[in-house]
Amino acid sequence: MNTHTITINNQTYTYQQAGVGPKLLILHGFIIGSNIWQNVWARLQTDFTLILVDIPGYGLNRKVTIEPNIEVLSKFVYDVCDAIEAQYIIGYSLSGLIVQHYLQHPAASTRKACIIAAPLVHTTKVRAAQKIIALTGSHKVSTQLAKTIFSRPPFLELFLMSAGLTDYHDPQLKRECVRLFRQEPNDQQVFKMLANALKHNLILCAPKIPTTYLYGEHDGFATWTDAKRHISGQTVRIMPPIPKAFHVIPLEQPEALANMIKKVFND
Repeated sequence: MNTHTITINNQTYTYQQAGVGPKLLILHGFIIGSNIWQNVWARLQTDFTLILVDIPGYGLNRKVTIEPNIEVLSKFVYDVCDAIEAQYIIGYSLSGLIVQHYLQHPAASTRKACIIAAPLVHTTKVRAAQKIIALTGSHKVSTQLAKTIFSRPPFLELFLMSAGLTDYHDPQLKRECVRLFRQEPNDQQVFKMLANALKHNLILCAPKIPTTYLYGEHDGFATWTDAKRHISGQTVRIMPPIPKAFHVIPLEQPEALANMIKKVFND
């Protein structure tokens, strides 16, 4: 991966790039930044020019502040896509919500999109998560307290298990989640960002370009069943769930996910 910078509205952002082929912008989810794609991008770089951008507040852009609401974040995605002329885009989890909003008015260069494990349906679990995360991000003290608690493996494991986010029986996977979680600042802005994104009932917004939705077979937070029941439209395709995957698909099933991404954009 090579590191580059891009300036948008007098603000400089850092991104990573590798591979050859059509430009594919890849965004990450909540808690873990672009590092979550570390086991996937190597399997894609012969098919695409991969561009990994950390959302402001995360990773290489952790010092960048931005208004944590979905309209501003959607505009950020538009500006990045427009500047780098990305033909394809992937939104995962939190960024899936942002990309779903972006797809109402995509940049001219964007031809296809893929949304992975995005909680687009307001289930009881999603509504509960929105309230808890909003409370966590309401004050710097509560945010730091949450960061301290969930940096400890027993508490993070309990969170992952109760939310149906990953296979808590896999010790290696749990250790990797903890390691990547600790690398991120997860400050107040980040919690507010997700809380605000989860407020929107985005399934009512049909994307303007062909969009494929992917979910893990055992995801207990953003489920394939709910997506199949509620998401529809002429531009929409919902793929069969990825076997043996929960919510943290890029870490759980990187090879299967990479193969599915190739299928999505090469069809």
